[in-house]
Formats: sequence, structure tokens, C-alpha cells
Amino acid sequence: SPDRIGNPSLEPEIAHGLDIAWERYLSGGGVVSVNLFHRRIRDVIRNVTTLEPVEWAGEPRWVSSPQNLGHATAQGIEFDGKFRLDEWQRDWPGVALRLNLSLYRSRVDSVPGPDNRLDQQPPASGNVGADWRIPGSGWTLGGTLGWTPGYRTQLTEGAAQELGRKRVIDGYALWQASPSTRWRLSLSNLLPEDSLSTSSVLQDDQLQTVRSAGRNQLAASLQLEVKL
Repeated sequence: SPDRIGNPSLEPEIAHGLDIAWERYLSGGGVVSVNLFHRRIRDVIRNVTTLEPVEWAGEPRWVSSPQNLGHATAQGIEFDGKFRLDEWQRDWPGVALRLNLSLYRSRVDSVPGPDNRLDQQPPASGNVGADWRIPGSGWTLGGTLGWTPGYRTQLTEGAAQELGRKRVIDGYALWQASPSTRWRLSLSNLLPEDSLSTSSVLQDDQLQTVRSAGRNQLAASLQLEVKL
């Protein structure tokens, strides 16, 4: 937990980018798209933690302040899809799918590698969701799975951060009791996993490492929706 100070000489980040996208619209209202992008970023801002002499403390203390770290590049590909299975094959069930997959690469020029990527940018992330309205009944079932792999980021020459895998599973059941009334049971964070992170700072041959774990728990809710 370092002390935090500002930086009055901080310059804003400026990015120039190029995006190329391809989209296909399906007959039933679905859409599939692929997006490619490239960014060139100037004056990247990142919090830098150093061991500094502090007059009021009488001894050096760890201090974190935002600083400009020069240039960076980022590129990636993003796939999105939203459609029903019977749009592809007529005899398949009418399950509505939502798909997303993203792959990212980035590099901060002034930070030595490996893993000198942009802060908070994982190498990949993905989501898949489905909704199924059961024929001949008032029930609709659905769920979503979100996934991000664990990854390490070299923040500065002497500081690094490692984040653990993130997996989130949500589900719901909806009952249409009448044209104006329906019940919804929602379950969030099925099969919960703790979120793990490790931060380390190396300066003057002193290595400071902090490991933390955040508890994730299952949450449930039952809602009654009435149209007046």
C-alpha cells in the first residue's frame, strides 16, 4: 500500500488507430462480425512505485505516482456473433447464441519484456451465452460463460503484476405465467472461484511482493415482473 501523489507535469495519452471490420447479417436477424484494429499510443500513462525520501517521515517510503512512459502499440482481433441455430440449419433447435472472442497483443516500448503489455489488457477473453424458449411452454432457460486467462504484466523495469484466471458463469430461468406476468430466477457466479493477484516491486535489490485473493460467492435472486 504505497503513498500516492499526483504529477502536475503529466501529459495526456494520445492514440491513433486503424479499424477494419467485416459483418454478415443473417436472414433471421442474426449478425456475425470480425474486427481488426491497430493502435499507436503516445505518452502512455502508468502508475510508477518507487522508494523515495520523504521529509516529514524521516525515512524513505514507497510512493506511487502517474508518469508518462513514452510510446506503445496495441493490436487485436475481435469476433462477435448473435444468431439462432435454426438460421444455419432449419431442423436445429431455435436456441439463440451470443459469442465473443478477442485476442490482444500490445507492447510498451520503454518497459523491458517479456510481458510489457498495456496495463489491464489480457492476451485473450471470451464469452458465450445461450437462450432457449422451450416450445409449447412458458419457460425460457439461459446462461452465460465468461472467461479470461491468467496473465502477467511488466508495469515498469522493477514492477510487475500477475492476475489469475477469471471465470464467471451465470444462469436464469424465466416463466411466463400470463401475458402480463412472469417470474425470473437468476443465479450469478455459479461455480465461484477466488480472484488471485500478485504485485511485486524491485528497487535497490529490495523485492516487495504482495499476494491477495478476492472471495467470489454465488448470488441468487427471484423477481416478479408485472405489466400494468
